Amino acid sequence: SAQKHRFVNGYETILNCPTTCTTKNILYALTCPCGQYDYIGYTSLTLDEQLKYHREHSNRIMHEFILGSEKNTQLQQQTKSQEELTADTMLLYKHSIRCPSAIQLFLDCNPQYWHFVPMLKTEIQDSSTNNLPSMPS
Repeated sequence: SAQKHRFVNGYETILNCPTTCTTKNILYALTCPCGQYDYIGYTSLTLDEQLKYHREHSNRIMHEFILGSEKNTQLQQQTKSQEELTADTMLLYKHSIRCPSAIQLFLDCNPQYWHFVPMLKTEIQDSSTNNLPSMPS
């Protein structure tokens, strides 16, 4: 019972050995929740460390996108590291900040950002039909 992964383009691959969070030197694929974008990477780190890297940059970039780059620059009051500048150019993160599924997942995990999401008055009043979380008072 080999594990399989199907890429967005329909290509299917078979995982040829068992993996855990401590597996190193691994070729991995991340698929966006929308199912329309794949990212393929390689790491010499553990899979857990690499996923943490992606999670941290994804959250940082989504935070910057929602708050706006000018506001974020004022908040940070520091220059970005080379690692952050490199991550900023990755298509994985450029896709995420334009993808409704990725943004929704970010907001589900970080509901405090809902206050920064522009909505029509009717959307706020009818949040139950839009699956929006209850806004704290």
